[in-house]
Amino acid sequence: MPRLTSKLVYLLAAAAVLMSCAGPTATRVVRRHPGVWQSQGYGYVLAVDGRRVRLFDVAGDVCVEQRDLDASVLPFFDRARLEPDGATMVLASALDSYEFRFARAPALPRACTPPTANTPRANFEAFAAFFAHHYAFFGLYGVDWASRVAAARERVTGATDDAALFAVLRELVLPLTDSHIKIEAEFAGAKHVHDGDEGPLERSLAADAARRGVEPRQAIAEFRRAYWFDGIGQALLAGRGTVAANQRIQYGMLPGDVGYLALVSMGGFVDGDYDSLRAELPALDAAMEAALALFAEKGAHSVIVDASLNIGGYDFIALALAGRFAAAPALAYTRRAADDPQAREFAIHVEPAKGRRFLGQVYVMTSSETVSAGEILTLALRALPNGHHAGELTRGAFSTVLEKRLPNGWLVGLSNERYTDPQGECWEGRGIPPQIPLPVFGPENHDGHVAAIRALLVQIGKDAEIRSTLQ
Repeated sequence: MPRLTSKLVYLLAAAAVLMSCAGPTATRVVRRHPGVWQSQGYGYVLAVDGRRVRLFDVAGDVCVEQRDLDASVLPFFDRARLEPDGATMVLASALDSYEFRFARAPALPRACTPPTANTPRANFEAFAAFFAHHYAFFGLYGVDWASRVAAARERVTGATDDAALFAVLRELVLPLTDSHIKIEAEFAGAKHVHDGDEGPLERSLAADAARRGVEPRQAIAEFRRAYWFDGIGQALLAGRGTVAANQRIQYGMLPGDVGYLALVSMGGFVDGDYDSLRAELPALDAAMEAALALFAEKGAHSVIVDASLNIGGYDFIALALAGRFAAAPALAYTRRAADDPQAREFAIHVEPAKGRRFLGQVYVMTSSETVSAGEILTLALRALPNGHHAGELTRGAFSTVLEKRLPNGWLVGLSNERYTDPQGECWEGRGIPPQIPLPVFGPENHDGHVAAIRALLVQIGKDAEIRSTLQ
């Protein structure tokens, strides 16, 4: 299932495009199994007959029909099967081994006949219910959701306008500093967005920009360009690196026969806009074949995978990339729907890639700007016997974004899943701690990234010497 972080503006803008490419396949496989189907967790209800498929978001007494199926979760699925008893339908994708289970229901939930009305109060109640039924981490952030909702409810009436309603909803979730929480609304001729957590680096850059009288978005964009082209392209790779995959990947050789591979996202590798979700893997494969061929040609004994500024994307991309460094299958993490008490832990493995692989030592570099699928890459590489983790704590946002529509069409995103590493640790809200701590983007040292990579090179040299003495 796609993992779209609240920071991925370009991914969010293109989500409807990429989903529509797969829409006919998804509706075709679902249409083979008529009836009403209620998901186990996730709050989806499917109504399927010979003519059409309808998708509803349901939470208690709230029901909202998703009118645009191409912009919903449904098109991601291209596989559907019935369990032998005919009472359970399992949906999945060729890109992702995770399965979504739907139980047969006798009829649509009462809340869906008719669906929830589009009024200010009904939109508020839908928002509150979606979080109450599906959000997994109130305890982590010390939030008493029922009390907050009760207090906020008094501020919403039939006369509440869109701007006031957006302010109330935003205030409700402010204590949940979760990068996978989002609210997207359009009113008064403009788009309004709330991100649960933009990260300490961006907050620091924005504050510094405000002090200098610079527009924060401009300052952040300038920082990213300097990180990518000046820091990596010039200071580290001395202008001899290769930029690939729609400028999301950069690779080359570092001193001491160390290969270097940097990624700013786990997706977006197709030139221009997303032409197809299923074009992402071929684009990644092309870049990895070329990068690993270079490392082999130059005799690299170790590789740094730099995810220190990686804004996420897709789990299947992270797992495919990790497979380029795997000699054998390895358990990367388990995943479960935390909003379903009966959900099982679903084991996700790194599988060795069919193409070229590098089986020497691999070091993944992270920071608080390593988020979402960037953290999945971190888990996957740490699971390998030849994998090492350096840098700073990751952000701590793992769950796939569960997206819901309010009756007025506003989009809401939240975290409903628990990811645990092979040792049973859930790093949600805390971030994964590195095995080799190195400062990367400190509050007083935004430009510490190049120094961190050079410090890691020193550590890699020491590790190589130790391994050579043990052989």
